[in-house]
Amino acid sequence: MKNIYIIIFIVAMFLKATTVWAGFTGPSTIIQGSWGAGDANFGFESGDTLDSFPGLLVVDETGNIIIGDGVNLRVKIYDATGVWKTNFTYNGITVELGGWPTDLRAKANVGIFSIYEKLQKYDYNGNLVWSVAMNGFQNFWVTDGGVWVQAYGQSKYSLYSPTGQLIKTSTTRPLELGVAESGLKGSSGYLQRVKYPDRVFSFFIPWKTMNSYQQDTRGNLIVTAQTDSKDVVYKISACGKILGQLQMPADKGHIVQQLGSETFSELDYEYGKPVIAPNGDVYTWKRTPDTYSILTWTWVDDPNVLSGPDAPAGPTLMPSTTGLYLTWTASTSDPGCVTGYEVSRATTAGGVASIIATVDKGVIKYNDTTTVAGTTYYYKVRAVAGHEFSPYTSEVSGKR
Repeated sequence: MKNIYIIIFIVAMFLKATTVWAGFTGPSTIIQGSWGAGDANFGFESGDTLDSFPGLLVVDETGNIIIGDGVNLRVKIYDATGVWKTNFTYNGITVELGGWPTDLRAKANVGIFSIYEKLQKYDYNGNLVWSVAMNGFQNFWVTDGGVWVQAYGQSKYSLYSPTGQLIKTSTTRPLELGVAESGLKGSSGYLQRVKYPDRVFSFFIPWKTMNSYQQDTRGNLIVTAQTDSKDVVYKISACGKILGQLQMPADKGHIVQQLGSETFSELDYEYGKPVIAPNGDVYTWKRTPDTYSILTWTWVDDPNVLSGPDAPAGPTLMPSTTGLYLTWTASTSDPGCVTGYEVSRATTAGGVASIIATVDKGVIKYNDTTTVAGTTYYYKVRAVAGHEFSPYTSEVSGKR
């Protein structure tokens, strides 16, 4: 299949919210058009063994959907609702795009055998911002700090600034890109670990090899893996809990003629690889003999079930020389995914509580020096794992 391919790059925008057990709903058809050369069409060429047709490149941080239409030598850009915005024309054989801050794109000129020879930064109108010639590279990732480039056939990574200057090199995969380790198979599947500078995701899935992994805007890990039939997408919390999964739909065709041992089939529909949006939604393309579509599965939270770390327990309270001294028993997820604890306080039992302090993981005490003598206070504590939260402890009360 000679369609356009993409490596997805996400600029993480971490939102402070509780991650909960959830699921994918869909698919919904967000874009659909027939084959042709018009703005509403998609290019198609039939080959002896391979067809040429568009590929879904990326869904960026603002929801823009970007499609590579290689037959018509253009990149088609749609807004988050599927309304066509513009075409980005090019003269190369293949284009790879990656999300870039301030809505800019990165483009690589391609040689044979997927060896990229030049890294270029373009804006949405196709204007060249900068260009760097290189002696062959095979992958690149756009991050907050710039763009990492992996040399072809080597474990050598180079970081270029957003203006195209070489910043540093590394002989190992940079931790900010995520470093994956596959463990032994157990009763729950294969143990996988993905390390980032601020956390380590540990989880079990039935598959030894992951096709891709990336963090969404809530700090969850999105993993794709190749099953025996089709790709599956997993969403995993910072504490290694699988929040939900999506089995991508299978292709379908039918036999039109059987001549001896030779079978002649006709396509009913075919689906592409999953493309993950920054918020965790899943996109893919679908083609039939007459149409080309973009489908999406939306991530829906269930606010009734928490999926963060286990709660701390056993809060106690006693007067101190300067206030009220609160202690608790650490969450069973500490050490582990816990990054800290939040202490909340109210002035009535079960009343509206305000966060008065946060402490680091491993810390199980807090001295509240802002109390007023003679006033009764009610405290509760919860564990934090990145942007996920445990249930609160029971309340404990006391006064100076």
